[in-house]
Amino acid sequence: MKKTELLQIINQKFLDKLYSFCYSRTNDSVDAQELCSDILLALVKSAETPGEITNINAYIWRIAKNVYADFSV
Repeated sequence: MKKTELLQIINQKFLDKLYSFCYSRTNDSVDAQELCSDILLALVKSAETPGEITNINAYIWRIAKNVYADFSV
């Protein structure tokens, strides 16, 4: 899959799951929204880089976990 297709996939399949991921870690809707926004920003930035993604699930969740690690520091 091309990285340019990443944004469509996120919107269709992952947006609710990403918010649930964020809320389960922050237990606060405002913090969850902020964390989710940070994750989406990182995904959008990564979509602008060249290359292809072989495993979309692993790619999205790895970025989400990395952004959460930065967020929680």
